[in-house]
Amino acid sequence: MSNQIDVLKKFFGEKTDKGLARALNVKFPTNMAEKGDTGKIRPATLRKALALAQERSIKPIVEYYPIDGDETSRGKKYNLFDPNTDYRQHRRVKEKLNGIGVYVFYDSQAKAIYVGKTKSNLWNEMTHAYNNRTAEIRRVPHPEKDVAFKDGRPTKDMKTKLYDVADYFSAYEVATDMIHNAEALLLSAFMNSLIFNKIAGKIKSK
Repeated sequence: MSNQIDVLKKFFGEKTDKGLARALNVKFPTNMAEKGDTGKIRPATLRKALALAQERSIKPIVEYYPIDGDETSRGKKYNLFDPNTDYRQHRRVKEKLNGIGVYVFYDSQAKAIYVGKTKSNLWNEMTHAYNNRTAEIRRVPHPEKDVAFKDGRPTKDMKTKLYDVADYFSAYEVATDMIHNAEALLLSAFMNSLIFNKIAGKIKSK
């Protein structure tokens, strides 16, 4: 059996028993371990830990936040927005996107078009998806060179980057062992509108 206290320390990001007690707001060491078993947490404290863990398992970071595609200085990729702008809200949102979790991109009508997950850094993963995800979307091709304009052009399937059609995003902080299932649930919920996702998610059961 796993050491309960060590498992909880890992989940709450604490390195010491005392730090865990502080995170759970319980008296240390009196209300931590069972007498005679330093690895087994007391039932009342365990119930409190589970309640807090449930609150932290899925936490909204930002929802339907508007994208203002900002080209980087080298012109090779786009940011979701310029985090260095004087607009403080942009900086605050970027600071919160430094953890793990799941995210959703929406089009101009707030319709979900792509779902993703990461176990490293949301800002980096979302920026990568924003720049690299491609889908075939039926559009009207127009010439880019200076030629005579012709109306009545037929539509055709054209490769389109996510940054061309994404206008909003939502992001959620999710406990590590729940990330896959959280993404799978979103993929299932938005299945008929996710033009940038190639496969559906599958819930994993232990």
